[in-house]
Amino acid sequence: MMNGIRKKSIVVGVLLILSIVVGILSIDTVIDTLDNLPAISKNTNPILIRAFMQFILAFIYASIPIVLYSILKKINNSFAIGFLAFRMATVVFILIGWLSILLIVDLGQEFVKAGSPELSYFQTIDNLLRSARDLINHVAMPLIMSVGNLMFYYILYQSKIVPRWLSVWGLWQLY
Repeated sequence: MMNGIRKKSIVVGVLLILSIVVGILSIDTVIDTLDNLPAISKNTNPILIRAFMQFILAFIYASIPIVLYSILKKINNSFAIGFLAFRMATVVFILIGWLSILLIVDLGQEFVKAGSPELSYFQTIDNLLRSARDLINHVAMPLIMSVGNLMFYYILYQSKIVPRWLSVWGLWQLY
């Protein structure tokens, strides 16, 4: 049994490191700037690569509770299910943010096809899409993920799988 826990721990450790690397690679400053439509059409491929990184990040985030579930359910089944459910909700929000990037890229291309008009509706749609993405990525997703993480840290605290101070530190980091 301990060998299985160790293997899963290593897999989760690798997934956590990957989530940091892929998360950094998914950051796109072109999308987040004002009056970005001409720049988006010029930088479509790099934006799509970064969007693909965000897509991969969603699967990494989903994989962590799936790998850990068989261990965590033995300690606290309700919280293990909660951790899994809240992490899946997080993944849904990441994927919605990913789709908004694809819509912004399409909008940038349509803006250029229209001859870069001075029409404000392109800018209005861009602002709405970026605002929705910001609310999803910077408000909804972190809140939902934090609730799931609280459950995870509590399970770790109960189990003594990791030193208790580390579990408490994880809880403290949410504030």
